[in-house]
Amino acid sequence: MRTFTSIGIFTCIYAYVVLAIENVFYSKMMNRYGNSREINEIIENMTLRDKVFQKIIPSFKYWKNTNRNQWNDIQNTVLPLTQINAQVAGMLRSYNFCGINLENENVISATQATTFTYELQKANLISNPVPLLIVSTKGGGSRENRISLGSIGPGNMAIGATMNETYASLCSQYAASEIGSIGVKLNLDLSCDVNSDPTNPSAGVSSFSMDPDEVTKLSFEAMRGVQSMHVACSAKHFPGGGDVVKDPDSGFSVCSKNTTQLEKTELQPFFGLIGNGMDVVVASHIQVPSLDDTAIPNDINGTMVVVPASLSKTIVTEKLRTQMGFNGVVISQEIDVPEMRDNFNVENIVSMAFKAGVDIINLPTEIVNLTQTTIFDTIYSKISSEIQSGNYTMDELDSSVRRIMAFKNKYGVFRITTGGLQQRIDQSIRVFGRQESLDLQNIVCRESITVVKNYNGIGIPFSNDNSNNVLVFMPDQKQCDSVQKTVKSSGINGNFKFFAYQDMVYNSTWDSVINGCTHVVVGSQVGVNNPPNDGVNILKDDQDPNNSKYCFPLKVVDACSSANKLVSVISLDSPYDIANFENADSIICAYGAEGLDSDGNQGPNISAAIQTVFGKSEPKGKLPTDVMDPIDKTKVVYTKAAPYPTPPNYQKYPNYKNPQGFQSYPNYQNPQSFQNYPNFQNLQNPQSYPNFQNPQGFQTYPNYLNPQGFQKYPNYQNPQDFQKYTSFQNPQGFQSYLNYQNPQSYPNFQSPQNPQSYPNFRNPQGLQSYPNFQSPQNPQSHSNFQNPQNPQIYPNYQNSEDNSVDPGNYYEPYMDFSLKKTFFSSSFYW
Repeated sequence: MRTFTSIGIFTCIYAYVVLAIENVFYSKMMNRYGNSREINEIIENMTLRDKVFQKIIPSFKYWKNTNRNQWNDIQNTVLPLTQINAQVAGMLRSYNFCGINLENENVISATQATTFTYELQKANLISNPVPLLIVSTKGGGSRENRISLGSIGPGNMAIGATMNETYASLCSQYAASEIGSIGVKLNLDLSCDVNSDPTNPSAGVSSFSMDPDEVTKLSFEAMRGVQSMHVACSAKHFPGGGDVVKDPDSGFSVCSKNTTQLEKTELQPFFGLIGNGMDVVVASHIQVPSLDDTAIPNDINGTMVVVPASLSKTIVTEKLRTQMGFNGVVISQEIDVPEMRDNFNVENIVSMAFKAGVDIINLPTEIVNLTQTTIFDTIYSKISSEIQSGNYTMDELDSSVRRIMAFKNKYGVFRITTGGLQQRIDQSIRVFGRQESLDLQNIVCRESITVVKNYNGIGIPFSNDNSNNVLVFMPDQKQCDSVQKTVKSSGINGNFKFFAYQDMVYNSTWDSVINGCTHVVVGSQVGVNNPPNDGVNILKDDQDPNNSKYCFPLKVVDACSSANKLVSVISLDSPYDIANFENADSIICAYGAEGLDSDGNQGPNISAAIQTVFGKSEPKGKLPTDVMDPIDKTKVVYTKAAPYPTPPNYQKYPNYKNPQGFQSYPNYQNPQSFQNYPNFQNLQNPQSYPNFQNPQGFQTYPNYLNPQGFQKYPNYQNPQDFQKYTSFQNPQGFQSYLNYQNPQSYPNFQSPQNPQSYPNFRNPQGLQSYPNFQSPQNPQSHSNFQNPQNPQIYPNYQNSEDNSVDPGNYYEPYMDFSLKKTFFSSSFYW
């Protein structure tokens, strides 16, 4: 074990000193926000053209080195743009853009991505004195990620299911450190949508919760996590997209709430973040008539549509800036989306957004060759004419550019240099996909898994028996591959067969397949839960392949019910589909559907769900949202944060034995199937083992319930008064039971004689090392624990001697650990 030498002490002191100097520097930088003489000088030397394009961030997913402009053959003629070429370099010199939006197509590896952004900056600085703001999206889970390289992340709703603010901070921190290491300075990840309408089509697993207070708390911690890596964070989708419906005519999402309702729900997270460090707000394309019901003609046929928020001066300038006091940068939601593209020309979108008060336009169009860059000339001509006519003033333009420049200054964009490429590459290789990040996402996902249904005697966990014949049905093959990998890596026994049912129609052939199995796992994935129905029942026999995502898993569950086969349903994405499976033995929510990609990267949510089904992981999550009936949308089937499901006269908790139902949980034996679980004795051979009760003598061991005396032990419920006791102490004998403390220090226990020893608490007398506990006399490293003599990296912990640090070379405290670390190199700084 390494000792805490004088060199280590010096390193800590040095880290504190350097960090203090850096914090002073950034405090001064923030005080100068928007008023820097250097910024003013830059703006004074900029032409009108420079100022216009300083408000535009395009993306370049693909490129082709010809002048062909035919989108119908794009798949055959273009390739992902992963390295700069002469045409792209020339384009950057022609248009001094604010920045570049980095897409998944642009990123292959840490080395390649770091080199790519380095070359982009180098080409830009030839003619543009202002470095590029590299933008991307990573951290909200597979649905939100624009860069799949590195850790995928558990997703916002999975974090919401844990309601753990530390997880929100750490997951965002790791995501920001990864993209920051390749040069990204703005992460567009943070969704502040309150999922107040469970039937809405947009928020889904991108939202933390339906509770505005929970969304505010988790969003704030996520923002802090991103910013601690010297990467800026944005709050989206202002003014809130958690309760919207699609307008079938215009295609826009519409929020119909009045202003009072908006203040209590949708706007609350934005109020909480503005003034507390949020630098960027994303203006959405949602129509909110209660804030602005102005009708404007579309460019296609002149039909009048309500102005979307991103184009509304009333919403962006008057509401967000004047009433809510936001002084930072407003960036538009991507404008190359169907509802915008189908109603307005690109140059008119940019013009209306400029006049509304939007500072940066995100993705004005996708460019694949030089011919298409003429759209930028069209945009410039439009803005020039608006200025000449007085519809848009130079003062408005200058104020907007000044906010952008101040923002770039605050996050060190002006300090970007063109030296030290290899050091940057080494840095990004160390940061991307490091084991601590993968461990963290796996821990969060396992704790987020939510059991919403588990029938008496036939639910989960399934037995881990070699004789089991298990069928796994998942929507796509990547998800099947992910399950297969988890089965092997987790030591799950049995004979498995995997089926991807996307676009398949259920027929009688599947009946014989199901009859030959013992257990079935069904993955269900829907966005909006609108199964085919006749107004009363779901039409499970619908033969339309487009409805396979609803009908096929339902038919599998019904077939299992008819054949008396154990079946567990996993809701892979938004949990709204759990209301469909009334015949399932058990239902769990995973909050993420990412499978196994071609590079071997595996989404953490499916893996955690499979481990839960087979008893390898304990589910702790709670529903972050209500779930409505699939037909009667006013009826709540599952309630937010509902307790573990309880059939009549029986509550199902792990380590608990129902003397009547004898359900199969860990530390419990099913007297019908006599399957062997950990800490269990077969009642046919009633020998006394640890953690076992002799059914004749009723001897009292841990994890045992005396069916006569109904004594209250840990993780056990008395079936007479149904009072839940956990971490229970025997006040007479103070004997050491599981989750029970005698007067010495055990986790999750307080001794009335020695009322110390809580989780994350150091016992000054016993000094024994348990999880979440540090003994100064026996400093062994446990999870969530820092050993000052052996500073190894564990999740939620920072190693003071590890140089695989963030791109801004700065770590905020992990968990309750206060040591902050900095690492600087004079030759480079992102």
